[in-house]
Amino acid sequence: SEIPVFGPLQGVKVLSVVNNIAGPVFAGFYGEMGALVTYVENSNAPDTLRLLPPGHYWSLEHRNQLNINLDFSIPQGLEVFKRLLKENDIFVENGKVGNFTKFGLSDDEMHKINPKLIIVHISGFGQTGHSNYISRGAIDAIGQAFSGYMNMNGMPGEDMPPLAAKYNTCDYTTGLMATIASLAALYKREQTGEGEVIDLAMYEAMLRISGMPL
Repeated sequence: SEIPVFGPLQGVKVLSVVNNIAGPVFAGFYGEMGALVTYVENSNAPDTLRLLPPGHYWSLEHRNQLNINLDFSIPQGLEVFKRLLKENDIFVENGKVGNFTKFGLSDDEMHKINPKLIIVHISGFGQTGHSNYISRGAIDAIGQAFSGYMNMNGMPGEDMPPLAAKYNTCDYTTGLMATIASLAALYKREQTGEGEVIDLAMYEAMLRISGMPL
């Protein structure tokens, strides 16, 4: 009764286990379009947005979302999380590769719990590829630098260094790309009844919007 009914995505349920910006932006888009978003915060690793001054960024990026706190290191916490996986249409996470596999929740295991689930992985370098990269965390500036986008931005002059585009351009672009991909997956699921797995790297999102200069 406390959640107003609005938007074209009412009835869609999103389970969000995210941190910092790109993941929360994705969940925020769904919330703004009327989806029911449940944000699960790991009690052992709170969202770093809470630490950024002046202190309102957590509320800004997690608006229009329900919030629950779970301890993934104990069986009771995992059991509640599995119930949530079963009840939702989309699951999004933006941690390091293997974060959920270590809890016995690979993509295949999640689809055993909910075959119709759309799984969205947001990371700096993707879920597969060179081990020296996929295991690394990433922030906005890293995505801009690794993609080459930062090299195309800056002040005139041959000796001027690359310059990151403000503010959080890579994070917001990645959130948008993930939203588009997951909506396409939802559409396909309506036809097939089967879930999907989306693997989106931050640097890939920036490459996509670098087409003209390349």
